[in-house]
Amino acid sequence: MALAVFLMGCATACPIPNQYFAEAPETAGQKYAILISGQIEGKHIKNIEAAFGVLLKSGFLRKNIIIFDATGNQNRPYPVNAPADAKSIRLCLRYLANQIGPNDLLFIYVTDHGRLDERLLIPDTRGTILSQYQKKQKIAEIGLFGRFLDEIDFAACVDKIKPGIGVFIFTQCYGGSFAERLAGKNRITISANEKYATCDSRAFSKLFFSAFYRKTADNVSVREAFEYVIENNNSFQEPQMFYGVKRDIYLNQ
Repeated sequence: MALAVFLMGCATACPIPNQYFAEAPETAGQKYAILISGQIEGKHIKNIEAAFGVLLKSGFLRKNIIIFDATGNQNRPYPVNAPADAKSIRLCLRYLANQIGPNDLLFIYVTDHGRLDERLLIPDTRGTILSQYQKKQKIAEIGLFGRFLDEIDFAACVDKIKPGIGVFIFTQCYGGSFAERLAGKNRITISANEKYATCDSRAFSKLFFSAFYRKTADNVSVREAFEYVIENNNSFQEPQMFYGVKRDIYLNQ
């Protein structure tokens, strides 16, 4: 709660004092969400609005939903906590690492632009040379306000959080790289595209979140919402899902 209150009053990127993390109370069976949009286009605003509505409908407490939106503009159809800059997001994830326990659920949704960066391959931890020739690896990045946040940095922050269940959805271009990197036990990672592909974030998000509002959607699982996208997908993209959970996960439970 301390983080939510502080971020709501933060109109620009700013450091969060350590005491905001030190007083994090222990919780059990809570549902937390992070919604991220680094862009000002209308489609991204609609995507966050749809995600926020589904979360409230599913019983998420407002204080446990943290929204990062472009420059922190408060003139939105949903409450904005902070600007969508890398520093603020890292601080939030660090806070949640102390807040979230094994009985909790963490939901992360990203709607944004994305890009691929090519970097020289780094030698492994033993210091051996992997190849006599320099190689480049493709690293996906989220286009946040002020700079990009890459998949390696993002995953390193998220991996420090240990919820019982993690649901992570990426609808930016090249988001498939994020979904693949974050895939693992007790996690459902979804992307609107394949690993090195572009996508239409609005096309995927509109279908995915509308699945929870269908007349027969009193109890729709995350898997069923994804399948609804696949069944009705008329866009060029090929959504993917990595399912590391042994049962169906319902956001409203």
